[in-house]
Amino acid sequence: GLDKGIKRLSELNMLLACALLVCVIAAGPTLLIFNSYVENLGNYLQTMFQRSLYLKVYEEGDAWLGDWTIFYWAWWVSWSPFVGMFIARISRGRTIREFVLGVLLVPSLVSFLWFTAFGNSALFLELAGNGVGIAAAVSENMPVALFKLLENLPLAEVTSLMAIVLVVTF
Repeated sequence: GLDKGIKRLSELNMLLACALLVCVIAAGPTLLIFNSYVENLGNYLQTMFQRSLYLKVYEEGDAWLGDWTIFYWAWWVSWSPFVGMFIARISRGRTIREFVLGVLLVPSLVSFLWFTAFGNSALFLELAGNGVGIAAAVSENMPVALFKLLENLPLAEVTSLMAIVLVVTF
């Protein structure tokens, strides 16, 4: 049925995403990724409040930051009732500790690891000066940048196929 099919697709998605993340961490600059993870978390926690309220009000000619920040505030405020109902429904019967871990902490920490692994791997390859052209790929066609990164790591065919399946199923 639909319930079991969606559940299996979600589980396959998570397994593929975890496998792709492990491949990038293992094949990329592993030590740099883990060191950057700690530093990125620290930087985020240190500047979170300041950056969330910074709109460049007193600087002329740069309205993008203010518009962008306010747009995302409005977006999440408008979606919060739906997200809240969804999370309440899937969290039924769970303790507060399980809720906080499963909804707030673990997804945030995994997202930080994901962005750090892919972002720092791309930066490492680009700054190494091997002519990989990830920055140029981002400028030309952003979705291609992921595949440009993966082609510079071992098992490029396998990881690119995994990425394609993830893009389709997500």
